[in-house]
Amino acid sequence: MRALARSNAQEIADSLKRASTRNIRRTSPPSLSARSMAKFLIDRVRGNLATSGKSALERAKKRLCEAFGREP
Repeated sequence: MRALARSNAQEIADSLKRASTRNIRRTSPPSLSARSMAKFLIDRVRGNLATSGKSALERAKKRLCEAFGREP
């Protein structure tokens, strides 16, 4: 996924939000879809990513909640 190529939490959050709102096959709301993608990325790269990358993904997950107007 291209979101991992970014190092800035805001860019990652924007990328995941854009992907979740454009997806026409989703069965859940875009906010849940985006958070699920973020959680998947965190789980997938858990052992292969530096600490800074992991923290950027965690911050991106919080920013997604803010972008969709939900509690983190």
